[in-house]
Amino acid sequence: MFDGRNKPHRLFYVVVDEDGIVGYGELVERGYAEYELTRIYLLPEFQGKGIGKRLLRQLINDVSPLRRMFAWVEKENGGGRSFYESMQFHVEEEIEDHFFGTVTHLLKYVRKWE
Repeated sequence: MFDGRNKPHRLFYVVVDEDGIVGYGELVERGYAEYELTRIYLLPEFQGKGIGKRLLRQLINDVSPLRRMFAWVEKENGGGRSFYESMQFHVEEEIEDHFFGTVTHLLKYVRKWE
């Protein structure tokens, strides 16, 4: 929630096992009931086991109210795209990002709740 200083609400969670941190995820409030998933990552050996989905579900469950969530994904990132699509996100927008002479195509994945 936005406080008196207009700082957005953030959630940052880590995933740990007996050896330490194996992943993390962060949500940042961008407006009333709207959040951006700015980070979600698992070490490669922990990917494909449902851990990322559980992490994202926990982040979703811990914000209220929630009407809209979005995340930017590189168009070439097939694994990331499959992950968001499996979590009921849909592409809403595509942009070109120019960063120090490198052009990246980004897709804005969005999920809405009524």
